[in-house]
Amino acid sequence: MSQQTSMGDSSITNRLLRNLNLAIDEARLVHTIVELSDEIRRIQSAPKATTPCHHLRREIARRECELADIRNQVTLINLLST
Repeated sequence: MSQQTSMGDSSITNRLLRNLNLAIDEARLVHTIVELSDEIRRIQSAPKATTPCHHLRREIARRECELADIRNQVTLINLLST
C-alpha cells in the first residue's frame, strides 16, 4: 500500500512541477510580449519614427504562438490527470 501511495505522490509531484515550469514559461512569455509591445509604442510615439516595427510584431506573434502552446500543454496535463 505504501508503494502505491509513494508512486501516487510521485505522480502528483511530477505533475505539479511540470505545471510550475509551464507557469514560469508562461509568465516569461507574457513579460516579453508586454516589453515588445511597449517598445513598439515607444518607437511609434517618437517624433521621427523611422525604425520599422514589423520585425517586433513578428516576434510578438511568434511568442504568442509559444504562449498558446504552453497553455494547451497545461490544459492537456490537467485533462489527463482527472
